[in-house]
Amino acid sequence: MIPKILKRTTSRKWSMKLYKKDLKAKEFRPPFSDKMAKAFFGTEQNKHYLAFLLSEILNKKIEKEELSFYKNDIAPSEVSASIFQCDIPVIYQGDTLLLLEFNNSSDLIYVIRNIVYLFLIFYQLLKAKRKKQIDKVYNVWLININNFVNSRNYKSKEHYFYKSFWNLIFTKKVQTLEYYLPIAIKKYYTDGIKKEKLSRLERLIVASYQNDIEEAKKFLEGDDFLMCMLDEIHKLSHAKDQFTYYHSMEEEKEASYIKGYDVGEKNGLSIGRNEGISIGRNEGISIGRNEGISIGRNVGREEGREEAYMEMAKAFGIPYEEIKAKTKSLKKQKKK
Repeated sequence: MIPKILKRTTSRKWSMKLYKKDLKAKEFRPPFSDKMAKAFFGTEQNKHYLAFLLSEILNKKIEKEELSFYKNDIAPSEVSASIFQCDIPVIYQGDTLLLLEFNNSSDLIYVIRNIVYLFLIFYQLLKAKRKKQIDKVYNVWLININNFVNSRNYKSKEHYFYKSFWNLIFTKKVQTLEYYLPIAIKKYYTDGIKKEKLSRLERLIVASYQNDIEEAKKFLEGDDFLMCMLDEIHKLSHAKDQFTYYHSMEEEKEASYIKGYDVGEKNGLSIGRNEGISIGRNEGISIGRNEGISIGRNVGREEGREEAYMEMAKAFGIPYEEIKAKTKSLKKQKKK
């Protein structure tokens, strides 16, 4: 049975409520949802915590000195929505651009949005390289940190490239890594794995979704770095002014995406309806023409027979009805 805490991480409504309600003194906000993540991991003073997060996800030691924040938007000339941004873009070791997205929903609109952003950024880099505005094109990795699970396989991580219809990789410079946060919670609550057997990040995930900071600290005992990190998360959760900025910006961005999706859907329905009417009209004319030709042929044959019967009646001096009856009788005999 999946515990309530796992269901919470898969519910966007719960996440939105969490960011709007007033917290009690011992409560705190999980740092893995988009608004809180940007406020916590997306700052210079907390870059060492971002380095820890990336080290755990990528399975390699990353120092904060190897990271530098990248511009967080796509040029308005490339896309109609100038606020098209990812949560945290950061350059690693000077040659790899990491695009961190903290996702609360698995809806198709958000999946497509993230992929579009990934390739638009790569397109910008290619164009800048062609104009000799940069020395080289970065590797571009989209890292989706998801507050939901992949119910197909229940893996904690997935890594993939983008391929053509013929299964050929377009380029190894562009790739995506999916990390599913609730798997850590499933391991502890459902699979019965002890906290000592969980990774440091998994213990932080389980601790972060507790309601009470004292309860959360029980999962992190003995790890001074994570205990300090949790204290900073708790402090930021109650710093309303700083957090409100990220919250309002995210709401504005999300409203823009949803409005654009709705407009596109309406325009698509209108275009599809008009094309359907046009195609239907053309097909109807074609079907009607063919049926008309067929009916005309049958009527023509029938009128031709009537004229032949009348000519035979005049020539032989036999009544018209008798000629018609004898002709039909002869046809029946031939069929037998």
